[in-house]
Amino acid sequence: MAALVTGAASGIGAATAARLAGEGARVLLADVADERGARVAESAARTSTATSPPRPAGHG
Repeated sequence: MAALVTGAASGIGAATAARLAGEGARVLLADVADERGARVAESAARTSTATSPPRPAGHG
């Protein structure tokens, strides 16, 4: 099973990512909070990957 979890750096998204990874899913985490998303990916499971959506030019 594979899953894409948006808003995964905190709250329900982080809990969802952790649960899916714990059940053996390969999880792709997406959130604008890069550092928090990376920490969630590390704690969720080694099969998780963190990413951020592209930002429009001039926004960071």
